[in-house]
Amino acid sequence: MKAWRVWSSIGLSAVVLGHASVAAAQAPPVGSWATPPQNMGLGYGQVTVREFVHTSIAGKAVRIRLSNQYGQEPLIVQNARLALRDTSTANGVLTATDHAVTFSGSASVTIPVGAIAISDAVDMWVPALTDVGVSFYLPASAFTSVTGQNATFDKTGFLAYGGDFGAAATLPSGSPSLPVSFFLVGLDVQNDKARGAVVALGASITGGVGSTLDANNRWTDVLARRLVQAGLDVGVLNSGISGNNALDDSGGPNAQRRFDTDVLAQAGVGWVIISDLPINNFGPDPATGAAPIAALRQFIARSHEKQVKVLCSTLTPFKGFGAWTPDLEAGRAAYNAFVRNAHSGCDGVIDQAAAVGDPRDPQRYLAVYDSGDHLHPSPAGHAAIANSIDLRLFLDPHLR
Repeated sequence: MKAWRVWSSIGLSAVVLGHASVAAAQAPPVGSWATPPQNMGLGYGQVTVREFVHTSIAGKAVRIRLSNQYGQEPLIVQNARLALRDTSTANGVLTATDHAVTFSGSASVTIPVGAIAISDAVDMWVPALTDVGVSFYLPASAFTSVTGQNATFDKTGFLAYGGDFGAAATLPSGSPSLPVSFFLVGLDVQNDKARGAVVALGASITGGVGSTLDANNRWTDVLARRLVQAGLDVGVLNSGISGNNALDDSGGPNAQRRFDTDVLAQAGVGWVIISDLPINNFGPDPATGAAPIAALRQFIARSHEKQVKVLCSTLTPFKGFGAWTPDLEAGRAAYNAFVRNAHSGCDGVIDQAAAVGDPRDPQRYLAVYDSGDHLHPSPAGHAAIANSIDLRLFLDPHLR
């Protein structure tokens, strides 16, 4: 039994069944995929959920995270399963790779209101950059409030009503597909070479607006591919929520409020990228950039307290977008100047603005990198952001 499997099941790190822990000899879990939870409102039950997640790093053992953070009643989950995706079908899995998932040794779990559940580890080889099917059955008739992600760009999920089809190779004909995530918020792996995980905290650009559904071409996906190709085992976790900001809850739970859960609680987190959040709210005096700069300082302080390094991103241009004003542009310039300053407290800088801006008019996107709305990058723009990131930022060992 792996030490971290026992941690996830019963919360022990020093003693395992009366014997000394072998934690020092076992690699701890590291996040390979994640999505930030939101309140999705009412939902129907008595349904099999099958979701496909795209790994960043490989692992020889896997566990999943399910969340009932916004639930108003306990969440019962039965017959959870893991399998590699069968790419020849829309919602199929390779049954030869199918594994049952348990929670503290049980085939079912009841997740209290506001809580998460972390499964036991499954001894299963999961390659890097691969789709994994996660299936589970929800026996309740309905949900007052579903915890999930409203607009994912990395995968399509499927629902099969009328029974438990978790172990089926394919779901029944007519099972609806939705670009959302239901209850599933993370997939962690055991990887002996892993340096840790980096969490990208942001809004719609980080979440993937402008990229292509199911094509895995968000900038975080491209970064994950670059890291794998460079032989750097660093998990890449996307924590982008469209419309989100760091100052209020107008676009989902504000990033300062969700920072502990969505960033610091991730398995093996060693770095956080503070990305596009200020674009959605520059605060009461937008021209100064003071409010988002103050929020960034808080992210830096809270991260450093946990020995997590902060990679600060400049804000991409958005002149031409309907909400653009000279005051907002002044705020963007002030924020970017702070990020680029050697005394900001950032452990590294990712210059997204320079990566996608038009050199002749830096307040606008270069046309090829513009999705067309002048706010979000095109797939080429997402790639440009990822390709601008200096991978040497991840060469330092994860501070534990």
